[in-house]
Amino acid sequence: MDDLGRAPFRAELDDRDGVLALRLAGELDASTVPVYERLVGTAVTIDRDVVVDADELTFIDSSGLHALLTTQRRAQGAGHRVVLRSASRRLRRLLELTDTVHLFEVEDPDA
Repeated sequence: MDDLGRAPFRAELDDRDGVLALRLAGELDASTVPVYERLVGTAVTIDRDVVVDADELTFIDSSGLHALLTTQRRAQGAGHRVVLRSASRRLRRLLELTDTVHLFEVEDPDA
């Protein structure tokens, strides 16, 4: 944790078997979205699907949601999909409340 008592944000990007794997941890908010955007950048426009592992994502605000929606829009524009893997109940609820859940393929972690 950083000196504010918040979980630091981490994002890792890996190209595996023709899929862009993005693993998120910590808090994706207005202060950490620039880190996310620098990492993801235009990588999602490359010819592959994107799998976002949100298992360790502890918080997401509207800025973080906007960043995920931008990733989804870029992937869709390139003819690909974004899969949310291990999305917490909190993240799923945010997607439901904002009527954006249908834009993602959400994998059930209990399946």
